[in-house]
Amino acid sequence: MSKRAICILALVIATTVGLAAHADEDDGKTIASETVKREWPDGSARMILTKFTDGSTKVTQYFENGNISVEVRHNKKLQQHGLFKQWHKNGQAAKEGYWENGVRVGTFTSWLDNGQPITRTEYQDGEVVEKYRWSVLTRSWYVVKHGRR
Repeated sequence: MSKRAICILALVIATTVGLAAHADEDDGKTIASETVKREWPDGSARMILTKFTDGSTKVTQYFENGNISVEVRHNKKLQQHGLFKQWHKNGQAAKEGYWENGVRVGTFTSWLDNGQPITRTEYQDGEVVEKYRWSVLTRSWYVVKHGRR
């Protein structure tokens, strides 16, 4: 996570008024303690930042049309941690992957706005293990080596 993103996140948390209590988060263990909401001019949600009792946060951003744009979690050190999801403006998934303490782990997948897969990258300890591209012709994944098949 860039220093700029950390500063923005810290500024949003520090300057917010009207914090609200929340119920249990999806894992059933972490309880939200504060919620910050920023709105588009029409009053719809633009960004919701939820701070949990364990010090972690979840940021959900929305397009002006109301569809979710990004959902990302951070640990108490403000490192990305957990499931990361990004969507296209039409609501189709764009990217998805897992982070552990600021390091990519497991599979990251990306899609076009029509739902067609583009890439799938396997990470181990933040390093790329294997990268795949989707072939429209064969409708299957192929391994990418040095940017080529």
